[in-house]
Amino acid sequence: MTDLTAQRGLYAGPAPIVSKDLYAEVHTGSAVRDRDAIRLTPGTKVSGNTYFGRFPASYWQRWTTVTEVSVEAVVTGTGLLSMGASDVEGE
Repeated sequence: MTDLTAQRGLYAGPAPIVSKDLYAEVHTGSAVRDRDAIRLTPGTKVSGNTYFGRFPASYWQRWTTVTEVSVEAVVTGTGLLSMGASDVEGE
């Protein structure tokens, strides 16, 4: 099996004019969002369920031969990282 990077997680746009909330939305607390990293203060909750933050697995399943997807995250410090998924109907 060959690994292929289909999407990278981005946390801010390519220019200051682009809203960072299109990439990662801060629900509580505060965060410093850079293009390829995000730094959170204790108690901060951030969602990647945004316009550019989503990974459209159903699209990849429909138009490619992809049968599985893996997620890699590089994290430091303590906290909780939660991943979710939905089916082709968004459930």
